[in-house]
Parts: sequence; C-alpha cells; structure tokens
Amino acid sequence: MMKTLTVTLEERSYPIYIGAGLLSRTELLAQHIQNKEVCIVTNSTVSHSFTSRI
Repeated sequence: MMKTLTVTLEERSYPIYIGAGLLSRTELLAQHIQNKEVCIVTNSTVSHSFTSRI
C-alpha cells in the first residue's frame, strides 16, 4: 500500500510517496525527475536492496 503526502508550497509543491516497492514504480519517479533532484530516504536495514539501482 502506498500513501501520498503533498507538501503545498504554491509553485514549489511536491508529493512525498511512502510505501514498499516504490523504486520499481517508474511512473511515479518519471513525472518528477526531469532535470530535477530526487531524495530517497531509507535506512541501513533495507538500503542494500536497491542502492545499486540508483
């Protein structure tokens, strides 16, 4: 299950997606990363599972 929080900052608003398996949901990332920076928050328990993909 995915949850979405929206940070409302007028023209600088952005979503925060929370849930498992989000890196495989390329449609979520693709709409936000064109010429922009992305922050992925993780921890040492799960980071080894996907850091090689980034």
